[in-house]
Formats: sequence, C-alpha cells, structure tokens
Amino acid sequence: MSADLVITEDMLAHMAGTFDDLGESAEEVAPQLPISVDGGIATDIITDLMGTLDSAGSTFAANCHGCADNLRTLVANHQENEATVTEYLHGLKEQMS
Repeated sequence: MSADLVITEDMLAHMAGTFDDLGESAEEVAPQLPISVDGGIATDIITDLMGTLDSAGSTFAANCHGCADNLRTLVANHQENEATVTEYLHGLKEQMS
C-alpha cells in the first residue's frame, strides 16, 4: 500500500506565515536581552554570550524570513507554471477540434 504526499498551496502559504512569525519572534528577543552585567571577569564572558545570542537570533530571524520568501516564490512559480500548462492544453484541445 502506498500513498502520495500532497502539499497544497494553502499549506505552503501557511508554512510561510509560520516562518515569518518565527522570524518576528526572534527579532523581538534581542532587544530584551540585558545590556550590562556586574561581576568582573564574568561580565566579559556573559556579555560575549549575549552578543552571540543576539547574532544567532538575528541570523535565525533572517533565515526564517528567507524561508518564507522562498515558499511564497515556490507557490507563485507553481501557479504561473500551472497556468502556462493549462493554456497550452486548452490550445491543444482547440487545435485538435
């Protein structure tokens, strides 16, 4: 028994929205991180870690938005190609009639 996996345009659009939401959430994290810490050498270590988290969060947000854009492009390309194929088939039908 086998089954075909069907991914609809609506599902891809929903996934794109989810990636946008994730990206926006990641963008909101960085401003909420503390910008100063008191504690000698630990200050440098913690500040370095926070900088890494900020950079990682920004990269994650950018990647999420990139994935969302790619999914929307995929849907748009599919719709264009589907329309082109449909037009071609209609033309062929008329030609054969």
